[in-house]
Amino acid sequence: MRKGCLIPLIVLIVLVLAGAVYTFSFLYDKEQQDPLNYRTEEPEVGNIIQKTVATGSVIPRKEVLIKPQVSGIVRQLYVEAGDQINRSGKNYSRYGEPQQCGE
Repeated sequence: MRKGCLIPLIVLIVLVLAGAVYTFSFLYDKEQQDPLNYRTEEPEVGNIIQKTVATGSVIPRKEVLIKPQVSGIVRQLYVEAGDQINRSGKNYSRYGEPQQCGE
């Protein structure tokens, strides 16, 4: 080998060995640290009471307007809020004629 290549090669080998020694010493020191100590408590029976106050407003994701297709006043509903219904043509309510104020 030429002398011009020998010196950079030796410097490179020394740097690699120094990095390896540093890495091994760092990992060894890290392994020798004291393990974490956890504080433990004995369990006890009791009630959990947690109160939260929230301010703001509830905004629906989707707003649905329900409009009857007939005129009149709803006199009686045959379903409850939350019941599932389908479009079978069944009557779910009974309508009456609107009353005039003068009658």
